[in-house]
Amino acid sequence: MTLAEFLTLLTRLVFTLVALVTLVQWIRRRDATRLDIAAVFVSLSLSVMIQGLEQVIGRQFPWLEKLGTFALLAHPYFLLRIAHYFQPVRPWVRRAALLGLAVSWAAIALSGATLAPALTLVIVAYFASVEIYATLIFIRGAFSTSGITRQRLRLASLASGLLAGIILLAGVLVAVPEQLRSALSPIIQALALLAGLSYYLGFAPPRWLSQTWQLTELHRYLRETSGHWARVPSVTFDHLSKAAARAVGGIAAAIAVWDFEANHLKIDAPGEPAWHVDRLEAQPSALSMSWRQRVPRLVEIPREVPAEAAAWAQGMGAQSLLIVPVVSGSHAWAMLIVALRHEPLFVEDDLNLLSLLAGQSAIVLDYARLLDDVKLANQALEQRARELSQANSLLQTLMDSSPDHIYFKDEHGRFIRNSRSQAEMLGLPDSAAAIGKSDFDFFPAGHAQRSFTEEQQVMRTGEPLVGLEERVQWPDGRVTWVSTTKMPLLDHEGRVIGTFGISRDITARKEAEDRLEQSNVQLASANQELEAFSYSVSHDLRAPLRSIDGFSQAFLEDYGDKIPAEGRSYLDRTRAAAQRMAALIDDLLALSRVSRANVDRSAVDLSGIAAGIAAELQREQPRRQVEFVIAPGMSVQGDENLLRIALQNLLANAWKFTSKQPTARIEFGIQPSDEAAIFFVRDNGSGFDMTYVDKLFGAFQRLHSNEQFPGTGIGLATVQRIFRKHGGRAWAQGAVDQGATFYFTL
Repeated sequence: MTLAEFLTLLTRLVFTLVALVTLVQWIRRRDATRLDIAAVFVSLSLSVMIQGLEQVIGRQFPWLEKLGTFALLAHPYFLLRIAHYFQPVRPWVRRAALLGLAVSWAAIALSGATLAPALTLVIVAYFASVEIYATLIFIRGAFSTSGITRQRLRLASLASGLLAGIILLAGVLVAVPEQLRSALSPIIQALALLAGLSYYLGFAPPRWLSQTWQLTELHRYLRETSGHWARVPSVTFDHLSKAAARAVGGIAAAIAVWDFEANHLKIDAPGEPAWHVDRLEAQPSALSMSWRQRVPRLVEIPREVPAEAAAWAQGMGAQSLLIVPVVSGSHAWAMLIVALRHEPLFVEDDLNLLSLLAGQSAIVLDYARLLDDVKLANQALEQRARELSQANSLLQTLMDSSPDHIYFKDEHGRFIRNSRSQAEMLGLPDSAAAIGKSDFDFFPAGHAQRSFTEEQQVMRTGEPLVGLEERVQWPDGRVTWVSTTKMPLLDHEGRVIGTFGISRDITARKEAEDRLEQSNVQLASANQELEAFSYSVSHDLRAPLRSIDGFSQAFLEDYGDKIPAEGRSYLDRTRAAAQRMAALIDDLLALSRVSRANVDRSAVDLSGIAAGIAAELQREQPRRQVEFVIAPGMSVQGDENLLRIALQNLLANAWKFTSKQPTARIEFGIQPSDEAAIFFVRDNGSGFDMTYVDKLFGAFQRLHSNEQFPGTGIGLATVQRIFRKHGGRAWAQGAVDQGATFYFTL
């Protein structure tokens, strides 16, 4: 096989492959763009495939050869249709190309085996001129765009230029000798092969080549914009819009951002005021559907877009839009909209490239937002650290200012914080010196083990131990008593991570309690001695007094007629003094019993007791006219016997001091108060001078002489002690000859 034959075979294979690939692409998509591309390459390769078929069969088919020639002549016209996607083809050029095609077809149809030189020149002129025109459009398109489109247009312009050159060269070779044509045949075949490869790589490139172009464009995009990214999304979107329009040969680009408050898309195009498009919930357009589904797509104008977007695009002469969401794995930022003059020839490649650019922009925006979040988090952490530092400083200051021993321990019983007083008692220079140590490093084993067991119990149950009193022997030998409270130490999630304790020195209190206990023992002994003395007084003094009174009475009865009147007076006075002495002894014994008596509380009906005492007084002196006014329903909690004694004294006093009133009135009642109830006994008797009110409730203190009103001066002292034993008090108000009122509370 000669070189020319090899190149011919290879050229046929390349053109056949390109035709099959573009035809399959059209079958898969069934759109006008794919049909135009398939028509260009099928028309170009059909004659080649027919020649190969004839060689395989071994015979010629003139009608098939003519059909292949018709298809080949249609190639420039189909190529002109593709060029129209990049730049509008003028109408007269279209008509001229169509006329040239018709003339060429007519010349082939009407000619015989060979063409006249003039017809050959017409056909060559038609073919070459249209190819050159398309080549110029491809070249201009390559200069006006970038990205994969530029790469493909470069290859397309190379292929169409080579094909135009081949046709021109073939037309020239018609007039040269056969020997020269044979010599130039390998060159023509090589140029045809190069044209076929260029067409193949430009219009149906393999996947690896498309990806290489995409990565190259992405690298260029990142390199050009490196250092210019801003944290403001609008700056990033501006870079993306310019790069996207350049990469796919778009007229202009816009950015659509979802306005969550207004619930619609807000579109911002360079040089245009922002506008809104339809809401997602009401018949969404292709724009909003692409935003919702996060899917890039090609849309037609105006059929698939709102009126506002269609007016913007058509105002620039656009017929279609490429829509690509700017999204990352965590956030949807915006939607890229690129306006195209025509439907793109390479939709998938353009969408893939724009998706790469949009995805990288979303990553940059995510990174910028992450940086902002990290910065805010760092600021929050720094603020939190300052707050914690201040809180720790304040806590330590409060701990050090407290005289109590305060400490924190971890789950193993090791100190993690101590107060200054605790450190001083442990014999340490500062509170930090105890960190990491435990009670076993400072106290006897028994004390340390008991403390550790208590702390483990607190952590296990979560319940505090309050008011533990214990005797502590400190490292320097000092012994004190402390009252300790131990509580669980919790982290921010509520988990127990240790214990917190406060120990208060109660040594002084314990010593006071010991002294008080000793005093109580001494007081009990003194009370016993006093009781014995009281018994002795009541027994030993009563007997002589009874003897004096008895013998004086017998002497008067037996010898009264023999004794002068003055002597009888002396004996009467002796008897009265003995009787007063006996009464005084009885009152002193009663006061002593009241002082020592325990209060046995129960419900006491004061009104009933007072009524009984009043009735008894009336029976003893029935001739007296005394009006008793006793309020009903007065009931309290107290010792019934003691309260009876108190009321007996108060009512008896009122009875005594109203004895000189022609009309006596004694009242026992209660008056309202915000605090404890106030009871009173009021009379209209002789009263007293308020100057001496402080003497009323003292023992042996009397404001009247015995001749005026007999008494010992012990009764009101007894009353005061009874009310004090009930947690209350007694006081009085009065005026001379205007009566008196005695108040008491319980």
